[in-house]
Amino acid sequence: MAIARGFVRPVPYHFYICRFLLYTAHIHCCCILADPILFAAHKTMTGPHDSDPAQAGPYPLHHPRWSWKTMDNTTYIALSRINALTHDLEVTSNNLANANTTGFKSSRELFSDYIVKQKDIHGIPGERTEAYTQDRATYQDHMQGQLRQTGNLTDFAINGEGFFAVQTTQGVRLTRNGQFQRRSDGTIVDISGNPILDRFQRPIVIPREDDVLSVASDGTISTQDGAIGTFDLMTVDNLNTLQPEGNYLLKPTTRTRVLPHKEIRQGMLESSNVNAITETTRMVEIQRDYDLNFQLVQTESTRRTNAIDKITQDASS
Repeated sequence: MAIARGFVRPVPYHFYICRFLLYTAHIHCCCILADPILFAAHKTMTGPHDSDPAQAGPYPLHHPRWSWKTMDNTTYIALSRINALTHDLEVTSNNLANANTTGFKSSRELFSDYIVKQKDIHGIPGERTEAYTQDRATYQDHMQGQLRQTGNLTDFAINGEGFFAVQTTQGVRLTRNGQFQRRSDGTIVDISGNPILDRFQRPIVIPREDDVLSVASDGTISTQDGAIGTFDLMTVDNLNTLQPEGNYLLKPTTRTRVLPHKEIRQGMLESSNVNAITETTRMVEIQRDYDLNFQLVQTESTRRTNAIDKITQDASS
């Protein structure tokens, strides 16, 4: 996932509180198993057993009547949702931070239910399974952003499919950011100084003595002396295989190919395809969902604490 420079992913304070509640729940369970009085009271609630857990009598330790779960499944399910929402908030915040980044493509989260069958459950069908939330993938939305006029002769926008090929220190990368520059030696580079490549993986160089630069819609580069080269656009068969690097680069993990038909606009740039209003609304929805799940975890923690206090009082009386 592309992260804006200097942008720190926000982590809601509820996330740390939920981890504390998770830790507290484990401590409560350990106290029940370790303290003889609490252990006796705990057995009273689950059924008649011997006082020594090592000699469990007619009910061995693996018997279904023993309650060995470290915490209620309700909390586990809520925490799985909170963990997914935390990642979703990071992605949404990053989209919003890059709303003005040239050529940036927004990302989306893909979630699914992880179904777990409960053992030794004889209730109604709906009680025999548990649905946890799992984060399956993060994917990019490659919908084209709006093209805007700049008037700069070294600014280029792609109308339609395709990517510019860029030579970086880590290898060839693809980009939709056409904010290029011309170095003193005539090499066309991106905003990070990476050379732009043609179809033969060679840097595009404009002779130093040429002052006029014109690029046709088919990518043909011309100067006062005529055509000297071509901007070629690359693509892959499956855009979902591209891995984002930084703010605007994409790493191809499969074989690239040259587009036979292309349209390049000189003096224009492609804006980010992020809709700031949509992303802001999404952040509000995530926060509300987060608060509801956090309240559930907090309520369950209070319920367990009250139950343990009740068990202690009954065992002591």
